[in-house]
Amino acid sequence: MRARLTALLGVVAWVLTPSPCRGEAGPPAWPVRANVSMPLGSTWGREKLEGFTWGFRPALLAYPTSTGRGVGAGAYAEYLIDARTHTMWSYGAIASAPVVRFDVFDLRVGGFAGVRGSGEGDDEARRLALGALTELVLPAYLYDFRVGLRLDGTFDDRGMSATSLLLELDVIAVLGLLAYASAGAR
Repeated sequence: MRARLTALLGVVAWVLTPSPCRGEAGPPAWPVRANVSMPLGSTWGREKLEGFTWGFRPALLAYPTSTGRGVGAGAYAEYLIDARTHTMWSYGAIASAPVVRFDVFDLRVGGFAGVRGSGEGDDEARRLALGALTELVLPAYLYDFRVGLRLDGTFDDRGMSATSLLLELDVIAVLGLLAYASAGAR
């Protein structure tokens, strides 16, 4: 009984002991953050994906540095559709690093590599997707708000089959702007 009382008093003393203020230290850096972006742009080449291209691209990146804003690496998945409703999907690895740091956001450059396939029913071929990107990133706890530009290529056994130039907009930011605009319209 005495050992339990001593342990209980120790816990109470620890909880009630004043600690130094950590308000100026800022929030802790999360080592893993997600993002969902909406690529918009154009795709050209001998692949079926033609003209205006749009889609969705979720990504999950780990930042192993103590600040949580250094080099990031992780995985992505993507679904693209064109103006003629042809589709392509891909998944793979993505990495980026900051080249310029501002107070609240970073200018980052990076690249990705993955497997790409077609959503057409009779096309079972797998292709290689390679690309480069540059983006402005605003880290927010478990999420990265991103706006960027990306150039990617799709390669099959005959060489480059498609090239895309896409503007990446953050889906949450787009939905927020739409909600804000619709709230003002009466």
